[in-house]
Amino acid sequence: GAAYGMPWLGPPVVLALVIAHLVTVARTADAPVTWRAELGLIVALGVYGTAADSLQSGLGLLAFVDAAFVWLCPLWITALWLHFGTVLRSVFGGFADRPFIAFLMGAVGGPLAYAAGARLGALAFPSGVVPGMVSIAVVWGITFPLWLRLAQRQARSSSS
Repeated sequence: GAAYGMPWLGPPVVLALVIAHLVTVARTADAPVTWRAELGLIVALGVYGTAADSLQSGLGLLAFVDAAFVWLCPLWITALWLHFGTVLRSVFGGFADRPFIAFLMGAVGGPLAYAAGARLGALAFPSGVVPGMVSIAVVWGITFPLWLRLAQRQARSSSS
């Protein structure tokens, strides 16, 4: 939505998806965690991602469309991080015990996702594409295996 002048569209859509995800977790008898624990993970990842992207924006590596402040990423980016939290365990959980593969997936997939956003016009790289992409690769190379491991530990401690 942000690339097409509708940055307000993403957050309510993601809110509906997060609620649907939490309802599904609550109704699944063999879910690895409770819906409250899942919500905690999603919110924590949203805060982390908002901070990571805000830092990169504040350093001039990223510039988001409709950002109210240079040093704070817009709400639609936070919504994307929250949405990522809903698939972390279910879609990518199998990579938690494969940190090097998770690192590669983050270090390659993260920049590709942001490059796609830039091609759509949702963000830009004010300091140049290379510094911006390297920054994203570092952030996502660290983020992906870290949060997969945190999600896995949470599931293990919930089942104990």
